[in-house]
Amino acid sequence: MTPDQVKILFEAARTPLLTNEQRDQLQLRNPFECKGPTAELMQAEVSRIAPEQAKAWISESGASMSLAAAAAAQGLMERTPALQAEIERYQPVSQEEKNQERVNWLKAQNPYGTPGRYLDSGEYQSPVAGNLSLAMELEAFIAPEEAAAMRAAASPAPSQEQIYQQQQSLAQANAELRLRSLQQAHPHRGF
Repeated sequence: MTPDQVKILFEAARTPLLTNEQRDQLQLRNPFECKGPTAELMQAEVSRIAPEQAKAWISESGASMSLAAAAAAQGLMERTPALQAEIERYQPVSQEEKNQERVNWLKAQNPYGTPGRYLDSGEYQSPVAGNLSLAMELEAFIAPEEAAAMRAAASPAPSQEQIYQQQQSLAQANAELRLRSLQQAHPHRGF
């Protein structure tokens, strides 16, 4: 065992889930080659602390998850807490991978929204509201320049034609409003 592997095992053994008796029985060996509740705790802790080392030890030991856990991982059946724990033990994910997965999900949620606009067909497309808390979370993960570019892309500058159409719609709405107010003010004039 390398010094780094010893350090990983030592950190994993410090979990409060192990009793002193269990700690005393631990040996300097690949935890994925062992069976039992203590081995499962050590496997889970190693997977959490050092996912890359856990992947290497899983490969070395030839260990594999149960059929039920593999089916749950593929979405073929419901994930129970026990199956989820087994999946996490045998398919460890680094914090960077978790962060990247979260960033991808946040980007897909369109946290900056889109403004209302007129399409080339002349049809008005309603605005999509953004989500400030998702936008703030995304900005915590990514570079400020990337966040600024995404924010700018979410609200592009309108074209001259779109500005003209918006002005025409506003003018028509104002004219209708004036006509209605005159009709209400002078109901007998027959406008």
